[in-house]
Amino acid sequence: MIKYGLALLLGIFFVILSTIINTYIGINFGMGFGFGLLALIASFIIFKIFLKNFDRNIVSLVFIIGTSMLTIHNILGTGIMLVEKFDATLPEWFIPSKNILEKRILVPSIWVTPILIIFVINIMSTLLGLLYTITLYKNFIEEERLVFPNIAASATMMDALFTGGEEVKIVFLSILTGFTISLVQQILLLFKINIYYFDLTPFLPKGIVFAFSLSIGFMAVGYIISASTSLSTLLSGLITYFIISPYSISKGIIPYSKDIRSLYSSLVFKVTLSPAMGILILGGIGLSIFGLIMRGKKKHGYKYGYIDLYYILWRRMIGNKKVFITMFLLTILLGIS
Repeated sequence: MIKYGLALLLGIFFVILSTIINTYIGINFGMGFGFGLLALIASFIIFKIFLKNFDRNIVSLVFIIGTSMLTIHNILGTGIMLVEKFDATLPEWFIPSKNILEKRILVPSIWVTPILIIFVINIMSTLLGLLYTITLYKNFIEEERLVFPNIAASATMMDALFTGGEEVKIVFLSILTGFTISLVQQILLLFKINIYYFDLTPFLPKGIVFAFSLSIGFMAVGYIISASTSLSTLLSGLITYFIISPYSISKGIIPYSKDIRSLYSSLVFKVTLSPAMGILILGGIGLSIFGLIMRGKKKHGYKYGYIDLYYILWRRMIGNKKVFITMFLLTILLGIS
């Protein structure tokens, strides 16, 4: 029990750490991607080196706790931005009124309710996601393209830590190298020396947004996921920022801005919802349709699309009453909230 209690405390520590760094200091290490790896390293040092009691259950517990609750401050921050900048009308149990936000009132009685509600919603959605993953984990293993990059990186890291030997050395050397390069890039940015990203938007026709980054993290993600996924992501990005963006500006859907971040924010909240969300939704639907068309004709390299996964999910849920009832209740509660 002591080791599980320690794992719980370690996971909560990373929740607090990520909140402080992302929210108050304003440095984004990549949510689950960055802090998931840090949680694994900390678990390795504490449980393997010091306590000599290192098992997957403990490490998994630290990882899940340390990465699952990172969205609380993001949801709260997004809600505040929607109210302040876009005059969105949200219930006060979720986000305080615009008057309170403008006056910067930080009375605990006002903020406790939204934070607790978001916390509970986040816990329920996390449990629902875990049940979904447990139900379909065999299919995720069979089709590696279904695994999100940060999970793939963390799983690879965990395997290396348990394997030990040379693999651990390679992992730590890679992390140290990536961290050093990223740190140098960030330090140079403080002195207005940019070797991190290059914005070509000012040199392109009005409304087109294009920039590229020399981020080690992005390169690593591109290496972890398949080439086809990387190319589809690139294609969807080009369509979004070379076609959808200028079209939206020409039709007055979003205002034009020379500031790439402002233009990006307008696109996200008024048109695309989220680049990642768009890729997941459109990519999944496209993959499903493509799979159905090509099925029986020739191999196309993909085993599962959304349609296949939903069919498998419902079949397995119906076959397991406990899972079905739990998922049903969580879905109802999330819908009500």
